[in-house]
Amino acid sequence: NNALLNQLINKLDSKFYINNSDYEIDTISNTELINNRSSFENKEEIQHNDTKHEDNQIEITNNTFKNKYIDALGLYHSGDFNESLEIFKFLLQFDSNLDLLDNCQYWVGQIYFKKNNYETAIKEFKKVLKYKNSNKHDDAIYKLSKCYFHLDDNEKADYELNKLVNNYPDSEYVKKAKLILNN
Repeated sequence: NNALLNQLINKLDSKFYINNSDYEIDTISNTELINNRSSFENKEEIQHNDTKHEDNQIEITNNTFKNKYIDALGLYHSGDFNESLEIFKFLLQFDSNLDLLDNCQYWVGQIYFKKNNYETAIKEFKKVLKYKNSNKHDDAIYKLSKCYFHLDDNEKADYELNKLVNNYPDSEYVKKAKLILNN
């Protein structure tokens, strides 16, 4: 069951990639999401399902965390950015070694980016860089460059693209970054 959750999470994360020209998101089918994600009817279930409240600290099981992550990605995919954002922010309150915290932080930034709130997106993407050994560093740096571009700050956009090229030479975004820098 845990392996199936991990496989679904990896598939979901890998299916949301940036298109070269118009920043659209390529997505998986709704049927696949519905068949594989746990469902919940209201926000209270998010906060109370498999959580413990002791001394005002909230704990969550790894499986519940992953299920909520899948739910939030599904909501993002369906265009419900506000609900998705609320779940990702809820998940970020868990101060533990959960593998997907950096991914949650990335998706918070991505939601603000999709909502054209570039200043907030910058703040959120910078938080991704604080996670050591994150698999989202290059994604966040690339998105930082896009935020700066949308804010007409080409100097900072170029700085982020150069940082991406120099620090993450194997990133899927290096080819795009080099194209942008050379134009």
